[in-house]
Amino acid sequence: MRLRDRLSYKQVKYTVSVAFILGLIFSVFQVTHDYKTQDKSIDSAIQAYLDISKAPASRIAYNLDEELAIELVNGLIESPLILSAAIIDTDNLVLAKAGTAKNPDEQRQFTDLFFGTARTYQQQLSVPYDLEEELGTLTITADTRPSGQEFLDRSVLTLVFGLVRTLLLALALQGMFYLMLTQPLLKLARHVKQVRTGSKHKTLAISGGHQKDEIGLLTSAFNEFQDDIEKQLYHRNIAENKLRQHSHDLELRIADRTQELQENNNALFKANAELEKARQAALRSARIRGEQLSYLSHEIRTPLNGILGMLELTINEELTDKQYERLDLARQSGVRLVRLLNSMLDLARLESGKVAIEHTHFNLREIIEESVVLLSQKTYEKNIPLTCDIDPTLPATLLGDPTRISQVINNLLGNAIKFTHQGEIKLSLDSKPLGQNRLDVIINITDTGIGIPKKALEAIFTPFTQASNAIYDSYGGSGMGLALTKELVKAMNGSISVISREQQGSTFSIKLPLNKT
Repeated sequence: MRLRDRLSYKQVKYTVSVAFILGLIFSVFQVTHDYKTQDKSIDSAIQAYLDISKAPASRIAYNLDEELAIELVNGLIESPLILSAAIIDTDNLVLAKAGTAKNPDEQRQFTDLFFGTARTYQQQLSVPYDLEEELGTLTITADTRPSGQEFLDRSVLTLVFGLVRTLLLALALQGMFYLMLTQPLLKLARHVKQVRTGSKHKTLAISGGHQKDEIGLLTSAFNEFQDDIEKQLYHRNIAENKLRQHSHDLELRIADRTQELQENNNALFKANAELEKARQAALRSARIRGEQLSYLSHEIRTPLNGILGMLELTINEELTDKQYERLDLARQSGVRLVRLLNSMLDLARLESGKVAIEHTHFNLREIIEESVVLLSQKTYEKNIPLTCDIDPTLPATLLGDPTRISQVINNLLGNAIKFTHQGEIKLSLDSKPLGQNRLDVIINITDTGIGIPKKALEAIFTPFTQASNAIYDSYGGSGMGLALTKELVKAMNGSISVISREQQGSTFSIKLPLNKT
């Protein structure tokens, strides 16, 4: 077998190639890092000279002492890194200048290529107690040849050592792979060929020293393979018979399952159709109930208004205190009943879609201020401060339904006053632009009242629902206010949310999209 065809040679070739490439890459990285470090070291070294010389050079420039200036620049050029040094005053007059000639060198063209021919550095001179007063400039011209030569020497040494390491690795791997891999495999291959020709027993002997390594495992596997062939053929025939039977059973099961799924789908479609009919019937029933409720509320409100009118007339006549008290109680009960009927009528109209939202020009600031003034008497009686904070950038005129907005604000402020006994009530209004002619109006009403239990936050917007029976017993109410408020906000394409903690208070937030005018 030729050397190039041997597995050990191929392994060595690929391993060494990869090692050479990686070593070259790492060497390039190392040389690049060394180059950057050396480049920075030149600047750092010259900067150190500048920092050390700044103070004496400043005193020299301040005193205009040419003798000390010459002594300083001569001391600087003694460094192999410095070609020349000069001290120049603010009038561009040279106080002192000294320099050395460049040493001609064949390798200088390489160092100049990497680091440049020379580098010039300047340091402004000033007195310590007045840094803004400029005394002149200290100029140093650095020679890059010494640092560049050090860099080139280290780079060549790095690359040469990398190449030598790669060659030594190749030789070591070649001998190791041949002894440990190629030679045992060639011996195994010759033995297998003899077995095929029948010159030897089919069982192969494991080479000495390879009983526990991959070569020994390969030999044992070859012996076991011959024994397993007949067993596999036998089991294969049995498996094929079982597979055919299993395929037949699976086809029957799939057919049964398909028929069962078809029957379930038909039943599901039928149930969906019945549910849709029931839903439509429920919607029609709800719509009819809403219409009936609206009609009934209207019919009840007409005679009730007549009763209230007669009560108003009777109260204005001469009555005893007891008669006046009874008639006034009846009148107040009638007014509450009218309000309840109005809320029920509005809610029924909103749910049936018969309420038209107006789009008229109005001043939102005036509406809020009117509501606050209207309800401030109640807060005054309870000794609770009511504050109002309105965004000063709110446009004076907006387009919307002022009546419904006022109704929503009055409902929420009335609830806040009703359930707050101490602390304060705050109404704030902010605006957020949505486009050129639209904005979001955000109204927050915050109180320090009894709060709402967490489990009741969703239910309070349901008609005829209170947060708890204890609240109904203590405060009364029909549970229509928040339900009507939510429907009104929804009809105006807005949203309402609430954040509350028991015994700490609640914050109702309303977001309404309105048009500018």
